[in-house]
Amino acid sequence: MAVRESIGLAVSLSSTGTNTAANVKLTGKKNTAIYNLGTFNQEGNITVDGEKSNGIFNRGTFNLTDNTLITATNGANGLYNSTGGSFTNPDKLTVNVTDTTKKRCWSIFQMQMLRLMVSKLT
Repeated sequence: MAVRESIGLAVSLSSTGTNTAANVKLTGKKNTAIYNLGTFNQEGNITVDGEKSNGIFNRGTFNLTDNTLITATNGANGLYNSTGGSFTNPDKLTVNVTDTTKKRCWSIFQMQMLRLMVSKLT
């Protein structure tokens, strides 16, 4: 979906959400594919393309129930984990970031200690 300043999937405080789609994809500036404040169960892949966009913004509990690939391109961040956010099964996460725009982007931006596997940065 090509949009600007949008959220693909959102979960509020004290709520639970699940993504079973094969891929959540957002293209455009300032987007977030998954925005989680509650509990989120992730089973598919995430693709985000565009400046100041995020594959995942997490401040809640994020459960990786299957292998998940985040692909972030053209100034997008793979994962932004804010204070209070936690991940279960982080070894099931792979983050690929490719930035040809020369803008500042991150594969993982972490506000606290968290163990995640990052397979590729280009």
